[in-house]
Amino acid sequence: MADNNVKIERYQGTPQTIKKMVDISDGDHGQKSFKLRERVEDIIYRIRPRDYWSECLAVYYWTCSPLFRYTRDPLRVEQIKDPLRILWELDKRGVACIDCDEFATFIRACLGTIGSKCRFLTVGFRPTKGKRSDSRLFDDPIFNLISSPHPRLPGPFTHVFAQATKPKGGFVTLDPVAGPRTQKMHNRIKQVRIYTPE
Repeated sequence: MADNNVKIERYQGTPQTIKKMVDISDGDHGQKSFKLRERVEDIIYRIRPRDYWSECLAVYYWTCSPLFRYTRDPLRVEQIKDPLRILWELDKRGVACIDCDEFATFIRACLGTIGSKCRFLTVGFRPTKGKRSDSRLFDDPIFNLISSPHPRLPGPFTHVFAQATKPKGGFVTLDPVAGPRTQKMHNRIKQVRIYTPE
């Protein structure tokens, strides 16, 4: 018997996913969560005070550890676990099974609890004939969107990761999925879209 109160949203594509990732990472189960802040403090408390760059790296290396396992989403479902759910999995079974959008959301939320800024990047690795890139933009003015340096290359976005601001300007990729192969991954990118919440 169907529940008439259940609203099923049709998936709207990459912008909808990014908006949800931002809402989760900025929300009560993300950077506003004292429980998440406490866990991040456990990771960084031995670092020299005001060494914000080392704090970012400590959080990144933690997410690169065997405590986090890359696992794909359910078939034809875009699922994003909130950071408190990920902490619950770590406490319950000792490992959290998450995919790239959950890694990016979790890293952004963790770094947000200690005052560091992150942005999200969606990337595509190869042109695909007959498919157009996702050209929909946010109506939400909190996003500055920077289009691809190769805007004529078609193909879907297949990966997302977070980038943190560096102390002297610029950004560094924090992608546990690519890990030590991050530079190789960068070299394969054919299109990119950058979402920068203000």
